[in-house]
Amino acid sequence: MRILSPLLLALSVLAGPVAAEEVGRIPYSKLAEIYEKSAAIDAKKAVVSATVSSKNKGVKPSDITLVIESKAKGPIPLALTADGAIKDFPRDEALRREDPPVVTNQPKGSMSLTVSVLVPVPEQNTFPFARFADGVTEANRMIKAQAGMLAFVAPEVKSVEIQFPKQTPAATVTIAAKAGGKVITADTNGVAKVPVTAALSAENPSVTVSVKPIRIGLGT
Repeated sequence: MRILSPLLLALSVLAGPVAAEEVGRIPYSKLAEIYEKSAAIDAKKAVVSATVSSKNKGVKPSDITLVIESKAKGPIPLALTADGAIKDFPRDEALRREDPPVVTNQPKGSMSLTVSVLVPVPEQNTFPFARFADGVTEANRMIKAQAGMLAFVAPEVKSVEIQFPKQTPAATVTIAAKAGGKVITADTNGVAKVPVTAALSAENPSVTVSVKPIRIGLGT
């Protein structure tokens, strides 16, 4: 299992490298570190998500199992969301000391682990632009803190990437700015990219999405 870093340097600093010999299983400590280093983040503004996937396109997230093989506590299955994100990862000091392997049911070398920073999806389809601005600010704060001395070369988050269900007609994001409403239409993959500018952040207009997003990611 290898860690892919959508935010390049920032998340490679956050998650840390995974050695080639760990493919197929990963130490508990490596996963725990992802959540430990992001503990200071304001979860109302941004969250860190770890998602597992297979290089084999025929394997769905529902086909994948992950189990913490603890000798002290016995096997601990990890629940996954429909898109493969790890739910409720157990941060436990006893497990940290034991550092058992986390094992998948998939063939060795076939798995990837993607670490992402996300903005929580609002319950309502209309919400203030501050939802995006706060997520970007929080992510940049975390990136700089984790990058340490390398903060000056760490990528800066400047936009949100909204993943909608693929549909016809395509989903839209409407920003009711004073200078004139702006409508951003999702591409063929169901993604709408919204720049988070200083002007929009200061104005904080209302945002309306035509359908509820699947997830709201962050981009440079």
